[in-house]
Amino acid sequence: MASSPSDRGRHRPLTDVPLALLRALAVLGLGFLAMSLGPVQAAFEGLATALAALSHLLLSIGNGDLVRTGSELRDTVAGWAVDVTSVCDGHGLLIGWLALLAALTPPPRRALTAAVGGILAIQLFNLVRIVVLALVLGQSERAFVGVHLFAFPLLTGILLAALALTTARQPGALVFAVLAVGLSILWVLLAGPAAHVAALLANGLLALGGPAEVGEIAQRSVGWTVGSSVIAETSPLAFLLAPLDPADFLLPAPLLVASLIAARPGWRDATLAGAGFLIAALLAIAIAAVTSIAALADAYGLTQIAVPSGAGTVTAEPYAAPGETTIATLRLTQNMLVHLNLLVLPALVLLSGPPRR
Repeated sequence: MASSPSDRGRHRPLTDVPLALLRALAVLGLGFLAMSLGPVQAAFEGLATALAALSHLLLSIGNGDLVRTGSELRDTVAGWAVDVTSVCDGHGLLIGWLALLAALTPPPRRALTAAVGGILAIQLFNLVRIVVLALVLGQSERAFVGVHLFAFPLLTGILLAALALTTARQPGALVFAVLAVGLSILWVLLAGPAAHVAALLANGLLALGGPAEVGEIAQRSVGWTVGSSVIAETSPLAFLLAPLDPADFLLPAPLLVASLIAARPGWRDATLAGAGFLIAALLAIAIAAVTSIAALADAYGLTQIAVPSGAGTVTAEPYAAPGETTIATLRLTQNMLVHLNLLVLPALVLLSGPPRR
């Protein structure tokens, strides 16, 4: 049926979300693979230094005690310092945005405009993020942790969803943002119980297919950690623990719920989106458990694991850590899953609902 003039340019919902997700995953994989290349790393290091210089220019207004050394900003009187590292250069956001564009497949001219506009918006967001974090750190280190690890990751998901809605010429960014912020506040109360459920399910995955030396994810006296049979000390016998909080991997949950409320897809699509989110999160947690133990064992030069020998005793045997290629592959997969849940899936759910008039 031919479209009427009033229909032209109106957003038409995504009808093949699985295919869109596959395109997004392919771009996420290629993007994070490219980040392992020397020239690409050097380019983003230069970008991080440029962002640090711009941040210093803004923050030094009225603060003559602030100095910059490369990508580090330091207040010589207050004593705080922030380092504009690879986390701050926005490469994850940029890769996520390109993955979203691959999923949306807008017309070439609109895709180019969206790519350039998105890159500029992301870098402006990164600049604001660095300045705000520096200001918050100057006031409260505890507040800095919350803003850094909770508020800004959620804001990145809101930003990319808003950019996707703009590219698709669909309204609703403000409604989604309000819902996401409100649900994120509620999530503070739910994150703890959800982390325990996620740990239980991730431990099931590890029991099914994880390496023998990786133990259970649990909340211990030192906080959320993953256990192991890697021997950290022999007298007394102690085993390696690696920090791992399952709640970190569930952080995008408020964004997904907000997108489901805003888009109102059918029950089947909503169920598939929720199941996909949960599977990706659990796989990412299980992978993180493996890589965290391997990384710490390598950092401390640990070379033995304890193997049960009967009658409640154990014997020490050589520890064969996963090879570099295996670890690199696991980390690539983890990056893809985490960015899929945070940056891609909520936006695709928003665009899969019925068109708004």
